Amino acid sequence: MDAIQECSELVLETIPVIMTVIRSTVKKHHYLGLDLPQVRVLFYLNRFNGASLSSVAADLGYSLPSMSKHVEVLVERNYVVREESSTDRRCVTITLTEVGEEIMLEAKKLVGLRIREAIATLNDEDRTQVTDAMRTLQSLFQQTPHCC
Repeated sequence: MDAIQECSELVLETIPVIMTVIRSTVKKHHYLGLDLPQVRVLFYLNRFNGASLSSVAADLGYSLPSMSKHVEVLVERNYVVREESSTDRRCVTITLTEVGEEIMLEAKKLVGLRIREAIATLNDEDRTQVTDAMRTLQSLFQQTPHCC
């Protein structure tokens, strides 16, 4: 196996492991009253506030009807606002509210603490390597949301 293939396979194998940690952390803190897809919407809107419903669905890997249901729960809790475009009724944008931002920050803090616990077990050299690798991956896969 060449180095590029090995690196690719390690990324593909590691992402689900990290997502499992995130999922279990969200589930453990059920008092937030959110499931993982809803938390992912809040995290996404933290990066791309005002994104279209279709871009949120596409980028997070959900069907539009499924994403619409998740967003509706967030609207009912006043975590997000759903707005139809004045020029194109098919385009719906989603925006975090102040309450939604507070909940997103709380969820991010809880997940961050769990990840920090794991990273704290690394020595300085390994921690630096992981940090450098994450920065590299982030720049490689940085995305902008799709429009309507």
